[in-house]
Amino acid sequence: MRNSINHSLTTQKRHTMDITNELPNIALLKEIGRRIAYLRISSRMKQEELAQKAGLSRYALSRLENGAGGIHLESFISVLRCLNVLNKISLVLPPPTLTPLQIAELNKFNKPEPKRVRSKNNTPPKRVWGDGVPIE
Repeated sequence: MRNSINHSLTTQKRHTMDITNELPNIALLKEIGRRIAYLRISSRMKQEELAQKAGLSRYALSRLENGAGGIHLESFISVLRCLNVLNKISLVLPPPTLTPLQIAELNKFNKPEPKRVRSKNNTPPKRVWGDGVPIE
């Protein structure tokens, strides 16, 4: 059994790929699934055990590990929590340093204020009726 786990971990390392923006979603799902399976195996857990801890069916966990998608975000978070890697989310999604309101306020002050356009002639414009006759 131990040899099969070591072999599985070695094989898993060889097949991991870099996650980039160029990868299609289906490839990303498969890679994320592979990595979850790797974490589960390295934690010496069976699918049934992890599924039970995360509150999923073994079938749902199997679909996640195979990159089938369709899993709820809440279930994904439960799996990460059971694998003790939920704290790594902050590496992907760092906490914001400013709130959206603070950013909007800063942007408001960075915009130049529109300047009034004043005519060089100080005399007020003549008012006319619709037919062009001056109003006195």
